[in-house]
Order: sequence, then structure tokens, then C-alpha cells
Amino acid sequence: MAGIGTYDVDGWTDLVPTTGSGDPSDDSKIVYVSSSIGSNSYNGLSGTVDGGGVGPKATLEAGIALLRNTYPDWLRLKCGDTWTDEDMWLTDKWAGRSAAEPMVITSYGTGARPSVENGSVKYFESTLFRHFAIVGLQFYARD
Repeated sequence: MAGIGTYDVDGWTDLVPTTGSGDPSDDSKIVYVSSSIGSNSYNGLSGTVDGGGVGPKATLEAGIALLRNTYPDWLRLKCGDTWTDEDMWLTDKWAGRSAAEPMVITSYGTGARPSVENGSVKYFESTLFRHFAIVGLQFYARD
């Protein structure tokens, strides 16, 4: 199934990870990041800590490092968590596969939107801003 699903009753796009391509390495990789329960020693492939090194990454940088350029990968930030003074430097990793299979940065869990707070208004830097969606996050530039 492609990354752009259907539209809901209010006209919003339902995004879904790409799955079932026949080659699992071609499907969406879902990467989880949590400032509250994560550790950069975890693999980032689960939103909960399951033991044995399975769980969310702690920093945005560690999560972003797992994204693949021109793939429909997802970066999911834990609801209620805050990242302070961490920029989202995506450089060459800021492009999905196509308009139908975008890279997605969104949240997981329940509670307040994840918040990315830093001391400048510069959050992203890339020359490849294409085929991506940012959904359900809060960005805050502190003085």
C-alpha cells in the first residue's frame, strides 16, 4: 500500500506506511524517538522498551540517522516529550520516494504533541525538500 492513503471525511490525507512491496527492505522503516524513555543504545525500531536493546532512540539526531534518503521512512516522536536545543539536521535525508510515498515525521502515543524547542528559528537544513510530510508536532523557537 502506498504512503498516501485516502482522505478522511474532513478532507485530511490519511498517511499510511508503505508495506507489502514484496521486498521488506523497500517498505517504510518506522523509527521511534523518545526523550523520556529512549536511549541512543536502543535500535529505534519500537516505541516501547522491550529489552535486549529494543526501544526508541533518545535524540532527534540518532533517529534521523536511521532514515534513508528517497525512501518512505517515518520518524515518530513520542507524545508528551520535549527535545530542547536539538536541531533537525536532515541534510541529504529529507526526501521521500515520491508524492505517493513521502517521508513522514509525526508522533506516536497519547498526550500533548511532541515539542521541539531550540534557541533559533532554524530547525531544518536541506537541499532536498521534496516528498515529505510533518504532522502533529510543535516547534518552538525560544529567545
